[in-house]
Amino acid sequence: MLGLYIGLGLLALLLLVAGILLWQARIKTVPYDRQFAVLYNESIIVERHNPREVVLSWKSGTNPVQILLGRTPTDFDEKDNLLPEEHQNYLVIGDLDPDQRPYFHITLQDGRELVIAERVLPMENVRNFRDVGGYFTQDGRQVAWGKIFRSGHLGNPSENDLDYLEELGMKMAIDLRDEGEIANRPDRLAETIAHLHIFISQREMVPRSTVLFRRQKLASQFLASYKSMLIDQGAKAYGQVLKTLADPQNLPAVLHCTAGKDRTGVAVALLLLALGVPENTVVADYTLSNLYAPAAIQELRSMLKKLRWIGFKVEQFYPIIAASAQNLQRTLQYVNDQYQSVENYLLTAAGLEEEDMEKLRQLLLV
Repeated sequence: MLGLYIGLGLLALLLLVAGILLWQARIKTVPYDRQFAVLYNESIIVERHNPREVVLSWKSGTNPVQILLGRTPTDFDEKDNLLPEEHQNYLVIGDLDPDQRPYFHITLQDGRELVIAERVLPMENVRNFRDVGGYFTQDGRQVAWGKIFRSGHLGNPSENDLDYLEELGMKMAIDLRDEGEIANRPDRLAETIAHLHIFISQREMVPRSTVLFRRQKLASQFLASYKSMLIDQGAKAYGQVLKTLADPQNLPAVLHCTAGKDRTGVAVALLLLALGVPENTVVADYTLSNLYAPAAIQELRSMLKKLRWIGFKVEQFYPIIAASAQNLQRTLQYVNDQYQSVENYLLTAAGLEEEDMEKLRQLLLV
């Protein structure tokens, strides 16, 4: 009789689990466009179409009158204006050296001058590799190009990628992953690039129980992890990241985790805000990780094929794949609510000193 009761109990438990999984499979999902929106907050954008060609495009009302090509952010051929007399709101520039990064000095009709370059850089086997320079601060200065980069993991760069990193003059890679991630896929870099590991948080920002039985809570749980695991628990680590970047001997440097989206995204957001870049610009930079979402979704789709019986659907995992603008906005609001301001958070919880903040501004603003 006891065996019968145990058998019935197990059957009831299995039916309960099956019912929960069936219910989870029917959870409605938020449309792709709402979660993976890419925000552009720059008046002029440089995009590469092929190794020898880039396109400059600008918003209506920007009105450039001169565009100069240079090999560095400070060295331009002032005799060769690339902008034709008759033009639209874009300019195709070809016959470029594929091994040389182009920079552009632009003079606007109102007399303002700016230097722009590609933000999303042409890597072959490194995902989400971007320059965080070029953004303007609230006092009119510009974050220096070619000093701070952000990226996904660096475990499988091609030979061309390694050459490109050398061309960029990379001196340090700051790895924000945990020990398990590093052991599974260590950085493969030239010996000339120093590797610094700064642990931020565990890679699993959402408990497995939530993934299995509470998928309707993925978005809220993920946001909660941003606040607790990254902002609160990771404060000292983020302070160490910024202290490292305040040393000119470590620059140029690249920050990365696995996807280059969450741990790295918060690190870059804190840095840009410390430099005085407006929050809406910082949020827009964060959403550029969504350019790489299709590849991440395809990888997840392949992983979930073997787990169809559980009722997993790729769309249910969009909240943790996406670089949602709302996610970062709410995280920064949390910082302001709990720590009064980002600067106060950095000077207290993160352990920075005023001297560190001033060094960052001197090094990274032009």
